[in-house]
Amino acid sequence: MSQLPFNFDVSVRAKQWGVYKAYITDVTPGIIHKILTLLERPIVNELSIALVNDKEIQFLNKKFRDKNKATNVLSFPSNGPTPILGEIILSYETLKKEAEELLIPFKHHLIHMLVHGFLHLQGFDHQTDEDAATMEKLEVQVLSDLNIDNPYKIKDE
Repeated sequence: MSQLPFNFDVSVRAKQWGVYKAYITDVTPGIIHKILTLLERPIVNELSIALVNDKEIQFLNKKFRDKNKATNVLSFPSNGPTPILGEIILSYETLKKEAEELLIPFKHHLIHMLVHGFLHLQGFDHQTDEDAATMEKLEVQVLSDLNIDNPYKIKDE
């Protein structure tokens, strides 16, 4: 994948993620490049990715969103004036369970959630049907460029 002139950190905070750190480090620059090119947005200077377990993401989901349950991905944008993008937090157990339920490769679901999280950091959300459709269209476009099937089509079948 292409290398970008920005820093990003991948922090492994749950042992299950250990084997995926190198993979995430390798694919993230290309994913970000595809999204920023598609959106015609400038390169960011810094991004953090935290790889956690369900217990930690549930704690964060409760603390920051008042939802006392595990989730697949959380995104926390930087609100400062610098081009620090923010942090994407992924939960191994939830992603693994969802990938198994959808009968898709774990790495495909992982990439989908990285794309999803990054789009949140770019200001996209899915609070309304219209917003969700816009975000899903962008996700599908980026995933297609990465040779990953439309995850929403899989869910609808």
